[in-house]
Amino acid sequence: MLVYFVAAVLTVLHGFAVHFTYQKVREPYMDEIFHMNLTRLYCSGDFSTWNPKITTPPALYLLATAFFCGAERYTNTLLVPIAFLVVYRLRLQLFPKSFAVADALAVMSVPVLLHSSLLFYTDLLSLATVLAGVSFGIDRKHLLSTLFFAIAVLTRQTNIVWASMFGLDTLVRCYRRSHPVGSLLRTIARLWSLVLLGIGFVVFVVVNQGIVLGDRSAHELKFHSMQVLYCSVFIVFSSAPHFLTHLPGLLRHIVSHPLRQLVFLVPIGLAIHFTSIDHPYLLADNRHIAFYVWQRFFRRHELLKYLYAPIYLFAITYALKSVRTVPRHVVLLATVALCAVLVPAHLLEPRYFIIPYVVWRLGTKTVHLWTVVLEMLFNVAVAGAVLYLFYFRPFEWPSEPGVKQRFMW
Repeated sequence: MLVYFVAAVLTVLHGFAVHFTYQKVREPYMDEIFHMNLTRLYCSGDFSTWNPKITTPPALYLLATAFFCGAERYTNTLLVPIAFLVVYRLRLQLFPKSFAVADALAVMSVPVLLHSSLLFYTDLLSLATVLAGVSFGIDRKHLLSTLFFAIAVLTRQTNIVWASMFGLDTLVRCYRRSHPVGSLLRTIARLWSLVLLGIGFVVFVVVNQGIVLGDRSAHELKFHSMQVLYCSVFIVFSSAPHFLTHLPGLLRHIVSHPLRQLVFLVPIGLAIHFTSIDHPYLLADNRHIAFYVWQRFFRRHELLKYLYAPIYLFAITYALKSVRTVPRHVVLLATVALCAVLVPAHLLEPRYFIIPYVVWRLGTKTVHLWTVVLEMLFNVAVAGAVLYLFYFRPFEWPSEPGVKQRFMW
């Protein structure tokens, strides 16, 4: 079948890309320093050591220990066909007549995801396991679904939110007004493994005295509602070709309801005023694109941030209107899940937007194949530009002469 051929080609291409990454960036870079060092301890048989700078559970390290000791970046090459096939499978489940192969390719080429997959980062494993949990849950294979959700949580703790969203969606779909209590109890009984996962997570939070495992001072919970607005802009940027096809209709909608738009601008303005917070990492680390976006578009003048309110409104309107064929309760649950994942996060980090974006993207209906092709070309162009800077335009900090720093998301 075509989908398996494409998956094989993607795997080979990703393997070559990882090989090239090893040639250009031989030593562990940025967060890889913590991830790889702990993985290599596991490879040597030391499973008792934990680096207090690591914030997430060790699922990725254990997977690399089983297959790729000393060549950890290839772990994501192993995950590429799995992630692609899971996205393809879920897309067909949601839209049987969609361009599922093309849509899956578009998701896999999202620049932030593509870049992080070439390094020893958790994003691809996190995405693949969350989507697999949803996909097998839709097929009512609840034990298998819970297994993947458990791996997702052992990759990144906040994935419990997406598991909970799916569980609540199942309760809503199986609810019967004629037998309200009975239908809910039967559904909960079918979801017993997912319920146990939730209970286990609560026990973990109580015992751990929090969600984060390490480096707690840099990952304190904040009420950062601006993250939702930043994510809406990320959605527009990452789906630019689709956005352009919706632009005329969006303009007509906004112009025809001016009073409603003014009302919606009020909570956006309040969010901008009270929750535009910057993390010390965002202000100090000039290796990230977010650093330059923040410096040039937010810190030049105190009032500048308020001018973006109409852009946020436009982006949110686009995001919601694009999923109008999705049941309203699913949109509501996904929105709540997005807020639960993003709002407590202090740091503006584009990688946090990957799963929310993919969940949204899988809920949009593709009308024309050419828009998906343009989406892929756009993704490859953006990813290529950033990877060019990463590979070929390193720089040095005066405080660390001889150490190459590199641009990334």
